[in-house]
Amino acid sequence: IKTRAVSAKQMSMSTPVQLLLFASDQVDVVESNLICLDNWILLNMNIELASKIVAIRPAIEALIIRCTQEPNDIINRPATVEKLCYLIRLLSDQQLEHILCEKINENNNTTESTDSNF
Repeated sequence: IKTRAVSAKQMSMSTPVQLLLFASDQVDVVESNLICLDNWILLNMNIELASKIVAIRPAIEALIIRCTQEPNDIINRPATVEKLCYLIRLLSDQQLEHILCEKINENNNTTESTDSNF
């Protein structure tokens, strides 16, 4: 039976941040505070925040490549790698995600207001 309906029974829940970090190939801005992933999933979120989350992807990819090439680095991680792993854990925590996003937005607002004073 062909249908256009999508059934998502017994699926794990993914947050918008996780979708931006790991699951989407294409991220488009549809309108103010509306983002479309892979021409399918719409997210209502701050565009600057979404772009900052997507900007982490190359670092994650580099980390995966590094860990596959040098497996011993997983045990003895440099401080920069540890910070990235910690950030990924924080962003993946469904309990903390909204708090982190609010903090990032607050930092953006204070940075913008400070920059405009100079």
